[in-house]
Amino acid sequence: MAITWLYPDPHRPGAVIERHHCAACQPHEQVGVLECPRCGDGPMLAGALAHQAPALAGPVRAWLIEHGWHEDDERGLVCGAHPAPAPAGSPR
Repeated sequence: MAITWLYPDPHRPGAVIERHHCAACQPHEQVGVLECPRCGDGPMLAGALAHQAPALAGPVRAWLIEHGWHEDDERGLVCGAHPAPAPAGSPR
């Protein structure tokens, strides 16, 4: 099974690139785990990004939002597999 890995983009400072590696060919460097608090799915953070997992700032957060992640009042940032609740007073 291929896992999504995020790396700092060497050609665009402040951006990330996405790569896919299985467990056998994973990079052997600093790694951070980023999991959806509801289902446990999420990308791995490699190299310098590995230290961003707790903060979720900058390019990693932008990548997550571009890929359907959103804020959940109860659990924080969750993946797109869990729809955002409708705003109060909106039709369902």
